[in-house]
Amino acid sequence: VNDGNSDNYNNDVDDIYNDNKNEDNNNRDDSDVELPIVMHDLCESTDNFINLYEHLNAINSLIFKTIQIISMINDMAKRKQLIEDATTSENTITSVFTPEEED
Repeated sequence: VNDGNSDNYNNDVDDIYNDNKNEDNNNRDDSDVELPIVMHDLCESTDNFINLYEHLNAINSLIFKTIQIISMINDMAKRKQLIEDATTSENTITSVFTPEEED
């Protein structure tokens, strides 16, 4: 049943919807624009964090290699000392005390 009033009602609803839509567009602030900026900042922060992680990884690797080198030098010094001690003991003349026999 179309009594003519339903068309007016539909037009009124459309007008209200369009008015609200226009108000929404007019009342927009810059908060809608902040999301891409925040995402950009987040991406930049993530990149900075990854760079920091890679640098810390490299520093950790250098520290580990430095400790290995110091350990090798320490082992070489110990071996050298052992060799010197062994050489010194071979060249040392040891006198053996033999008591005199009594008659």
